[in-house]
Amino acid sequence: MKSVCLYPGGFKPPHAGHLYVANSLAKECIELNVFIGQKDRDGITQELSYTIWNLFPLRDNIKIIKSVNKTPLIDAYDYVFNLKEEAYVALITSNKENDKRNILFSENVEKYKSTPTKDGKYIYEGVKPKTILNICPLLYSDRTDYLNDQPISSTVLRNDLNNNDYINFKTNYIGLNENIIQKIYLLLKSQ
Repeated sequence: MKSVCLYPGGFKPPHAGHLYVANSLAKECIELNVFIGQKDRDGITQELSYTIWNLFPLRDNIKIIKSVNKTPLIDAYDYVFNLKEEAYVALITSNKENDKRNILFSENVEKYKSTPTKDGKYIYEGVKPKTILNICPLLYSDRTDYLNDQPISSTVLRNDLNNNDYINFKTNYIGLNENIIQKIYLLLKSQ
């Protein structure tokens, strides 16, 4: 049976932690769809996030998709409502405390097989929710501040960028080629 992972988020901007999650979980499914939110954050647009994702070394079964709805989570649900074949589907969510969207997603997949949405939509009976356990986040190392051993964060990345701190900025892209990191830095600084 087809297995699909849905990874919605703002990704403003995407970093090595996002890449690690996507590439790691892409091994678990036939298709992994990354939905990038429309909302700008500190001048970082959906288009810029899309460009950065496409600079990353991604597994072949990963699709980067610009969200067309108010939130990328709605795009993930739309994907499921449009499935007309047997498939396992998993929602990839943050491993931040109290993020229960993946549990709610599984409950809703089952619920909307027999109960229609307000728009009268159902989920195909052959679609089954799959729970993906949160994988350990990538942690900072080699920083010049107190954040070593903390999870990589887009907020910290934006702060590094705003402080023109390329040394710490690079720590948001552990494992990536220096040329790619420089391209990302220049793209983000040009905004």
